Amino acid sequence: MRTWGWVGVGFAATLGLAGALAFGAAYYVQHTDMREWAAWGAKKAGVEATFGGPIEVKLWPHILVKARNVQVASLQGKGPLASIEALALQAEWGAGLTPWRGIQVRAIEAKNPTLTLTRNAAGMANWAPAQAAKPAATPAVATDPHNPLGPLTTQGGVLAAVRLAIANLNLSYTDAQSGQTINIQNMNIGARTSGTVATTTLKGQINGQPLVGELVADVAAMNEIPLKGRLEGAGAALAMEGRVTTQRNGESGFAGLINARSTDLRATLTTLLGKAPAQAPASLANLTGDVVLNPNQVVLRNFSARLGELLQARGEVDIALGATPKGVGNLTIQGANLRALTELFSGAKQPALPAKPFNIQGRLAGEKTFELHDLVFNIEPIVRVAGTIRITPHMGAAPDIGTALTLTAPNFAQLLAAFGQPIKAPTASLQATLNIEGKGGTYTLKAAEAQLAELAKLTAIGTVKMQGASPVLDIQAEVQGTNMAMTGAGFGVSQLPSSGFSLRAKVRGSGPYELEGLTINLPGLVQALANLNLQTGTPTNLGGEITISQLNATKLGYCGSATNTAGANSEGGRAAASAAAPWSDAPLNLSALRNFGLNLKVQASGLSCANYPVQQASFTLRNTPSQLDIEDLNLTLATEGGSMKGKVNLMHAGTPQLNTTLQVQALRPEVLVPSLAARGLRLPLTGAIELASQGASSRAMAQSLGGKIALQATQGQLPYTNMLGNVVALERLLQGATALPTNGNGSVDNFSAVLVFRQGLGVFEEMKIGTGNGTMSLQGAGQLDLPNWTIDLTLTPQLATSSGLAIPILVRGPLSAPAIGADPAFTQKLTQRLATEGLKSALGLDKTDAKGLGGAIGEVLGGKGLSAEGVGNLLNSFGKKPPEPSPTNPTPPATPTAGTEPTPEAAPQANPANALEQALPGLLNNVLGQ
Repeated sequence: MRTWGWVGVGFAATLGLAGALAFGAAYYVQHTDMREWAAWGAKKAGVEATFGGPIEVKLWPHILVKARNVQVASLQGKGPLASIEALALQAEWGAGLTPWRGIQVRAIEAKNPTLTLTRNAAGMANWAPAQAAKPAATPAVATDPHNPLGPLTTQGGVLAAVRLAIANLNLSYTDAQSGQTINIQNMNIGARTSGTVATTTLKGQINGQPLVGELVADVAAMNEIPLKGRLEGAGAALAMEGRVTTQRNGESGFAGLINARSTDLRATLTTLLGKAPAQAPASLANLTGDVVLNPNQVVLRNFSARLGELLQARGEVDIALGATPKGVGNLTIQGANLRALTELFSGAKQPALPAKPFNIQGRLAGEKTFELHDLVFNIEPIVRVAGTIRITPHMGAAPDIGTALTLTAPNFAQLLAAFGQPIKAPTASLQATLNIEGKGGTYTLKAAEAQLAELAKLTAIGTVKMQGASPVLDIQAEVQGTNMAMTGAGFGVSQLPSSGFSLRAKVRGSGPYELEGLTINLPGLVQALANLNLQTGTPTNLGGEITISQLNATKLGYCGSATNTAGANSEGGRAAASAAAPWSDAPLNLSALRNFGLNLKVQASGLSCANYPVQQASFTLRNTPSQLDIEDLNLTLATEGGSMKGKVNLMHAGTPQLNTTLQVQALRPEVLVPSLAARGLRLPLTGAIELASQGASSRAMAQSLGGKIALQATQGQLPYTNMLGNVVALERLLQGATALPTNGNGSVDNFSAVLVFRQGLGVFEEMKIGTGNGTMSLQGAGQLDLPNWTIDLTLTPQLATSSGLAIPILVRGPLSAPAIGADPAFTQKLTQRLATEGLKSALGLDKTDAKGLGGAIGEVLGGKGLSAEGVGNLLNSFGKKPPEPSPTNPTPPATPTAGTEPTPEAAPQANPANALEQALPGLLNNVLGQ
């Protein structure tokens, strides 16, 4: 056999084999239930589908696919997403050697289709997968400019070729977020053709109201398809008449008349959506105009829109994009309520917008650019914006822009309140201008000024360059004020100086941003300089250095004011000064600390605080999403030589934990609690403080406090110890001593105390005080109840004299203003003993003499000291006259108060012959010793 013969046989065999395979495949498909294959294909596409009957497929002479009882499961939650009782699709093979090219769909039929769509309160929709997969790239398909619907169509197009028959469609949509419900029942959609004219009809119900529509298209020429349609239902009607045109690039557009009208917009939306937005007006709404909509052009002629009284708009606009952009026209918009209108279109609450009437108007002009001239945006009587905006678009690049806008607001406080910022602010007028030029993605802030009447002025210049995700900034801003007192009063801050003030800074970088030369100059209040860096993100990080040369925290209202100590020694004064515990059960909200990071070095001097005597401070402040650290803390106190060093740690992730470690030098408690100073206390303390607490509220923190405070002092003054010296002086006078001792004058030789906290209760494990050059010492015992904000401390003195007298001193009451004085039970007992009938009988005194004795002792115990009259009355009570004043025997002076040294004096001469005088010292010691 010749070579060509063998080739012919081989070719024929190949064709025969291919034909056999094709016939076998067609036979298999046409005689096999394809349910499993269809379910497998649906699952590969991410959909669970079941079929209640066989799937029939015929491939010849026409393609025919039939399926029954199709169920598609919901992609989120339970229940079906869609179901179809019967589905049929008919198509014809294309012509040519490869008949699968040019397949044309001829008919689609669906019986009783049901579609159930839901969206829950969390926004999850049952038709969307849990995690939407990234769509695969779609291969480009060559498009015939005369047939934009693609290669599956032949002359006449799909619209003329397809017969559509959807019977009894039921669709329900429920949105838990918006509260909207849409129910479409018994909807029938059909399409029929007559030559090149295709008519699609719609008839059914939506939320119980009839809905009908019709769309007629003539597809004789696919580059221009006349359209005419109408849709009526729910009290609304939509009519359109125009044509679909095909552009040179194969994209389609529409040109024609549109007329939409509703006699009651709220009722229409209620019917269509199940729930109308609250802002929708229950009045006439319409939209009319001659419209041209193309991918690169928007034209509105004789445009008019109305939403009841909420919005009215009119104008003519012709905007062209592409290689030769242009814009011509004018537009006028009037609104009755800016907030309601924005909420209606956005579907979200807009509390930051004013619920006020507004109007917008402008004139559009420009060739190769868009220029909006005579722009006016006005909200009477709140704000008016006017000026010009210029935009020059560039294909694939950032547009060039230019703005020249002015803003006028007659009342700055009213402007802030109208836009959701009801803060205390000046009622002065605001004038602002903004001038921006942008080219190639770089925008220059040529001038930005805001003048708040005669109070303050803000100016800013610089550039913003759009580069990547973070813009590159180089902006300098400054605030200059003429009267700080008037400006501060407008913002609710009083008692400020009337001097001028300034703030300035430069912002540079693209993330992190450098805040260079931040200068705050508020004379008499704050003067500071800072260089900071800011890294935006989660969390936001702030670092750098801050130098403060002046900070008057008292005038700024952050440090209270000096406490008025007048009358603090009286019971009424103590009651007025007393305060309840400063704790609260409100949860500590430290969440803000978890949203940013800090690494700041702070140097501060010139500090002034009424409640805390700090003059200088330096520390490093670090914060992470879990803890705040104040390290290298060094405070210089207002008292001479006073200082505080240490560190503080706050764990704010979870239940807050506070740890404090401090070393103090010359810490003056009477400066922290002014009422102590009014009672004569002066005690510079040195020592260590180590405390830790944990709790979700400040009260819980106080209740869990644990740790130790150990303090010492080698000088100072203590109140009420002079009373003890008075008693000793009385005894020595009666004994005829030659000089008054120096004990009991209130001066401190040494002091030591150890206070240990457990669960908020502090117990004085040690309290020792030495005074009077070693002639008197005091032992302390008691506790400090921090949660209840009280102190209960007893100081028991011991004298180095022979009398052995010990009158306890009590410190009791609220920590902010404790009562300090002799133990009232002890003094009452002593006075009663001295004035008893037994004492009178022993001494042979009458009632008057006993009163003299009790009165003199009462003066001593009451802290009034000794007077010449009191001593004379006391001695007269025992039948002894006071000595006559003389250069060698002066009258005894009153006992000095705390803070002064007693004056030595000559003692009265004793008379040994007087038996009563000789008996008094022993008797007095005996009584006082008890």
